[in-house]
Amino acid sequence: MQPQKIYVNEREEATIVCSSCGKRKKVNAQQYLASFKPVNVKCSCGFVFPVTFEKRKHYRKSVRIPGAYALLLPDREQKGNMTVKDLSRTGIAFELNEDMPMRAGQLVRVRFVLDDADKTEITKLVEVRNVDGRRIGASFPEGECPKALAFYLMP
Repeated sequence: MQPQKIYVNEREEATIVCSSCGKRKKVNAQQYLASFKPVNVKCSCGFVFPVTFEKRKHYRKSVRIPGAYALLLPDREQKGNMTVKDLSRTGIAFELNEDMPMRAGQLVRVRFVLDDADKTEITKLVEVRNVDGRRIGASFPEGECPKALAFYLMP
């Protein structure tokens, strides 16, 4: 069973929701933040399930949205297709459909269409922060979260 990702707020509190019965419980997650290993949680209904705790400034939404990218090099652009894996107010994680050497600090223009009611197109310049094979983590320039994306990320 895949661990459930639980987000921790600035007071190091997290709300765990049982994936069997839906019961919610607020816990102090401070002791779990140092480890990235899943923790088994037992609900009062008897169901046991793994969770991982993640502390971020902004909520990160898991998605699966096709898109395109252009790696901006000094003398040209290298283009390709990608799949957006998650989004937040400060950045994006995407997976390249083909191998493309990228490194932290490079600029990439990403384009994708949200799966919202308006089918909003997002075209944004991002800076690569980390690379793990074909999975790229990138950030939006400071304070430049598109308004449509901010609404899309609201719970």
